[in-house]
Amino acid sequence: MKIAIIGAGPRGVLVTSALLSQYKQRTDQSEPLEIKIFDPYGIGGRVWRTDQWNGLVMNSPADQVSLFTDESVNLSSKVYDGPALFGWLQSDIAKKFLTDEGFDQEMIELAENIAPNDYAPRALYGAYIQWFYSELLRQLSHNISIEVVKSQIISLNTNQDSKINVATSDKEEIFDKVVMALGQQDNYLNTSEQQLASYAEENDLKYFQPTHPGDVNVDDLPAGEPVIIRGLSLSFLDYTSELTLGRGGQYFKMMMVPYSINHLAESQKSLPVLSMGYPTIQNQLVKNDMVKWYNQFS
Repeated sequence: MKIAIIGAGPRGVLVTSALLSQYKQRTDQSEPLEIKIFDPYGIGGRVWRTDQWNGLVMNSPADQVSLFTDESVNLSSKVYDGPALFGWLQSDIAKKFLTDEGFDQEMIELAENIAPNDYAPRALYGAYIQWFYSELLRQLSHNISIEVVKSQIISLNTNQDSKINVATSDKEEIFDKVVMALGQQDNYLNTSEQQLASYAEENDLKYFQPTHPGDVNVDDLPAGEPVIIRGLSLSFLDYTSELTLGRGGQYFKMMMVPYSINHLAESQKSLPVLSMGYPTIQNQLVKNDMVKWYNQFS
């Protein structure tokens, strides 16, 4: 059996784990299993890249995130137990992995000092995904092969024999099955977004189209300029982090700081999405203040 998995983020890696478990426990393992994982960013994918700024945080507390399973998960294969993100970050295994993989001392100290309800940097979750994947490789049997292909898929076509032709920019390959684990994708601009982009161009303004904030360069936005952020979800918090903490700023309760960026935030509901992360890792005052503000309108 030859399987292609498109996307090497959490979903793609979890599909890989499930396939390995099913193969070992529910087949006679007489037919070889070949898995190829396609993602130009490698294991962890685009959102969980390990080279991104540590101010971009997850949207779930560290003790509520895991790639492992337990008895509460209804699967047809055995439980694959292991540490959640928080437990892993506190372990000597994580410290050795982060050191061996070249993470700087600041990131290693963040891992050691993170609290259960803190929102970990996305780069640390990316490291956790990479370590989890390395554990899968360590347990492979002789007739299983896994390869990561750092290429973008440009086309998929089904042949007459129901096999699937997968093409990258430099190669085509036939697979029995293909799993799409694409995660967050960029979309074409809708009508209102096209109007905003045109208005910005006509008036010598900057317009950043919807995308992953970690891919946007905001360094050349001048200090003191108004910045309109459309939406109050995770991307709003990412941009707020990059335009404040990312410029060396600090959090001061109910205080305006000279030379700061002026934020104008807008969404359909005009309320923050409280299930998301917040633009600080260790200081929970931001979260508490947002909750109090939100409750005034509930």
